[in-house]
Amino acid sequence: MASSSYIIKDIDKLTDDQILEELFGDSEQTELTFTIPADSDLDSSDEDESAQGGENQIFSKMKLRSKNVVQAEGEEDESHENIQELNPEPLSHRAGPSHQANPSHRAGPSCQPENIQEVDPQPGPSHQGDTLHQQPRPTRNTQRRTTNWEGKEFVPPDIQFTGETLLPEEIMQLETPYQFFSYFFNEELLVKICEQTLLYSVQKDPAHPFEIQPNLLKKYIGILIFMSIVKMNNVRNYWSKNIGHPLVMNVMGVNKFEEIKKNLHLNDNSTALPVTDPNHDRLHKIRPVIDHLRKKFDSVPKEENLSVDEQICATKVRHYMKQYNPMKPHKWGFKVFVLSGISGFAYNFEFYSGQENVVLPGEPDIGASANVVVRLARSVPRNKHFKIYFDNWYTNLPLLVYLEQEGIHSIGTIRRNRFPGISIPAEKDLKKEPRGTSHESVGSVDNINVVVVSWNDNKNVLLASTFVGEQPLGKCKRYVAAKKEKIEIPRPAIVQEYVKFMGGVDLLDSLIG
Repeated sequence: MASSSYIIKDIDKLTDDQILEELFGDSEQTELTFTIPADSDLDSSDEDESAQGGENQIFSKMKLRSKNVVQAEGEEDESHENIQELNPEPLSHRAGPSHQANPSHRAGPSCQPENIQEVDPQPGPSHQGDTLHQQPRPTRNTQRRTTNWEGKEFVPPDIQFTGETLLPEEIMQLETPYQFFSYFFNEELLVKICEQTLLYSVQKDPAHPFEIQPNLLKKYIGILIFMSIVKMNNVRNYWSKNIGHPLVMNVMGVNKFEEIKKNLHLNDNSTALPVTDPNHDRLHKIRPVIDHLRKKFDSVPKEENLSVDEQICATKVRHYMKQYNPMKPHKWGFKVFVLSGISGFAYNFEFYSGQENVVLPGEPDIGASANVVVRLARSVPRNKHFKIYFDNWYTNLPLLVYLEQEGIHSIGTIRRNRFPGISIPAEKDLKKEPRGTSHESVGSVDNINVVVVSWNDNKNVLLASTFVGEQPLGKCKRYVAAKKEKIEIPRPAIVQEYVKFMGGVDLLDSLIG
């Protein structure tokens, strides 16, 4: 389509009624003249950039303020359609049905080539308006990638693990549960808590400072752990003469316990930014403990197979960060994203507060849910052939490609709409196939091979990976109600791999519970 010239009125000094009169009246069109490039000359990613200088900057300003464009006299109707396509806001509320813009100009086949996928934002934790307060977010990478899905057999890459798993001597010398606890809650952290507790008591009442020593703080923490195991209806019952427990009564008096409870603080309140500040931290009160524990957890060498999942830190308090997850043992509490090994040890974690979706330079912005894996994987050594497992809430194609480019292999169950174009039969057709049937589709993105495997079990299961596919087929037993017996059915290698190593966070839940 050829370029078209248009006349725009200077609307800065016009009222709404005058604007309507200018649009549909017979007034002269004289003020400004500029040229709009044709749609064929504009790429979707460059459309906004084309309005940043000279005469086109005038159009950008006018588009944002009022979207009022008057077609020059003598121009054809085809030019009018062109300007409406460039205008994202329809004029139906002003001009009536005869002036409605075409809402489908982005969705037509001419604008969406086959086998082209655009990185779309994925479903993630929802919070209103404050996904990022800590720093400005980079522009979302919306570069389109070509994915050619084929039915060929997947060829696994070299996945020989070369990471370090030998525990340091400092950890090897730990024997008792108290020693392990002291490794993470070390003297450095306890001293900081004592200092912040004293500071808070002075800020609250300078005439009555409350000082606590690390040894007394250890006793207080020990009593809290004991109370979580031996439960009573009232805290003061632990010091009761009739039903109290001597282990608690002999360690600390009830008045001292409640005084510590009243003054205990982990961070300086005076350094907390107000809620209206863009850099306000919702986890400010416990931030020093979070940072310290993450550093200590990261000092433990990681296992070859890691999994990412969410965990619920159970609580009954009223708080806006409280979440509900019906799939967890504790349904109500604070959500924590955890990177865990198959042993159940958490190597990294992140509290969900609605502010954690920070993308660092060099990292892709691939959706709120997939970004969780990217952040937790920052501590995983690169090019050592670590393997990360996650479920379909996190999995998308850009995440698999990014991790593989970093030398980290991955597997995840998937949602079919995040992998368009895969050469696997539709779900309604898969339901008609016998139990144990599997299909494989291999795609290539940025020279990274990604395999998608479908397997019929009780229902259809879809998984994607960058290091294991359908072959070799294994066997598993399933109960058939009609025959009242168990039968063997084929099971793809990717399913066996996922089932074997995905349960690290669930094991951690059971160990805590």
